[in-house]
Amino acid sequence: MKTSKEKKSSKIKPCPFCGRPGTVYHWDYTSQYAVLCASIKCGVEGPNSKTGAAAILRWNKRIDEKAGVTEVKR
Repeated sequence: MKTSKEKKSSKIKPCPFCGRPGTVYHWDYTSQYAVLCASIKCGVEGPNSKTGAAAILRWNKRIDEKAGVTEVKR
């Protein structure tokens, strides 16, 4: 259950699947943070982290950055 939402950060990369912005969420009951895609249809969720900053760093990391592929082309 999402209990509170942090403000969007300009440092958050767009969703790698649909290109929509990401938003940091905090779950009070677990004290975890994660970045979620703002698109209801996409709904991608990044890995849980202990801090909002860590969640953003993990969301922004792309698997194929070394190969030059950082986002899915639409």
